[in-house]
Amino acid sequence: MAVQPLTFIIQSTAIERVHYAMMMAASNAALGGAVTLFFAIGTANILMPSGPGLLDNTRFAGQLEAAGIASIDDLLEALAELDCRITVCDAALAFAAIGSGDLRSDIAIEVTGLTDILANLAGGQIIYV
Repeated sequence: MAVQPLTFIIQSTAIERVHYAMMMAASNAALGGAVTLFFAIGTANILMPSGPGLLDNTRFAGQLEAAGIASIDDLLEALAELDCRITVCDAALAFAAIGSGDLRSDIAIEVTGLTDILANLAGGQIIYV
């Protein structure tokens, strides 16, 4: 079974949406599919060490932990280990007044733009969250 490359454009700050997108991304990567995550305007703070700056974070994160389900941080680390491309829009950083040095240093995060993401789809699908 051939697994298609997937590009996730993350613009939501709803933790349930971001979490499930990352679960789908990790599943696709585990099956051998290429994955790109592109954090758009409003979501760059998810990639900060103090992150994830998401709505309803405390309650949902507690429910995940109680159920033994990977957190956003766990999923980001797993996605990095699975060689997924984790990117953030340069405009998202400017919008939030965040510098690239303010992002997590434990995973590779590439600062890029939407043009690059669209130019490198490699025949895959875009999933907009």
